Amino acid sequence: MIFREGKLVYQLGNVASDDRRVYLGFQGMNSAIAVFNQEDMYFVGLYMPMCGSPNKIKLVHDLNKLICSTSAGCIYVWDTSIETIASLERVTLDPLTINGFVRPEIRVKPVLEILSEAVSDCVDVDHIPNTPIMVSVDSAGSLTFFDIEEGTMKGTVDRLKKEGNRVICMRVDPLPSTMDGKSGHWIALGGSNGFIGMLFVEVDKLVKQTDGFTAEHASNMHAVVNNTGDRADVNSVDFRTRVTNSTNTVVLAGCNDGAVRCSVFKMADEGMQLHKVACYQHCRPTVSGAVYRIIAERDSDGAPYVISLCNMQLPFDLHDTAFVDGKQGTGEPSSFCSEILMQKLMQEQSEQYAVLSHMREFITDAKFAPDQSYILFCTLDEVYIIIRDHDTKAWGKPLRLEWNTLENQKLMAKLL
Repeated sequence: MIFREGKLVYQLGNVASDDRRVYLGFQGMNSAIAVFNQEDMYFVGLYMPMCGSPNKIKLVHDLNKLICSTSAGCIYVWDTSIETIASLERVTLDPLTINGFVRPEIRVKPVLEILSEAVSDCVDVDHIPNTPIMVSVDSAGSLTFFDIEEGTMKGTVDRLKKEGNRVICMRVDPLPSTMDGKSGHWIALGGSNGFIGMLFVEVDKLVKQTDGFTAEHASNMHAVVNNTGDRADVNSVDFRTRVTNSTNTVVLAGCNDGAVRCSVFKMADEGMQLHKVACYQHCRPTVSGAVYRIIAERDSDGAPYVISLCNMQLPFDLHDTAFVDGKQGTGEPSSFCSEILMQKLMQEQSEQYAVLSHMREFITDAKFAPDQSYILFCTLDEVYIIIRDHDTKAWGKPLRLEWNTLENQKLMAKLL
């Protein structure tokens, strides 16, 4: 957390990266998305202003876009091309900026601002791969689709609304699927009381209909509503990377009781049906522990695995590994810790766990590199990287990235 004159200026809530840059979401009085060169963490510039603090940020690498939803119910789409990043740097180094005045005409503006009632209660955003379609979801379960290149709204789908459930998270399956001979993507939702919902979206129809899809089209979308049976809130969802020749769709759910639950769905004559459920405890025995983020990927040998971000309160000091870089956090040293775990998701290896990070700070976000060669994660005031060895495929120890240097602070202070 960064303070100035005794007041909280911002804290880190989000992190993302591409092959050149690192993006940090600042939450607080001065909300913005800060851009840094990945090689030396030198400050480049800020995407700002925006209404509200960043809730979720999502990089769309093939379109050079960054999607950001905020706490005020707004969605911003920023350009991340080389030309725009160069413009950000020119603003930062402009002589007038250094003297404390940012010329409005040279500020980098978002390519799209969505301030409509349709996203006023937005809780998560994602992107459908290989399309310009962004999808947002509100706490009631309404999905709204936008074309981020044309700036148009495609329509809203309410098939996954369920009375008494509050939606918390959403994920679009990065791999395409087939339903009734049509190609598309599954979208999974997670919510309170163990709610899990799935919706199949036919991509061609969604992209080609320039005037948006009809109510009839929305009502015909195939939907599946399920419940984990444990009534634990689902904080994060993802799709297990499918192995070769597998026709199953596996939804992973990170829950607030410290477990990761796997729901295996199979295609039947009457549609997608729940086949079986598995539950794995990721938080060690605790007073309270929750899985706040999960990321599903595939190993170099094709084996699927899941990375989980766990925040826990322990009954007494169970820590037996060194802190990251020897740095102690501000939490209670005998009771609070965060861990990042990796678990393989093969039947014969599903009980194998590896702790990638263990620290006494609150981890707010974690993301994979585009090529899965490293994991970035952030606490309220620090950024760390876990690098994977190219030859052995082993994960290294977390290393702190020095982003908050005195020189960077001086540059950011002129813009914030």
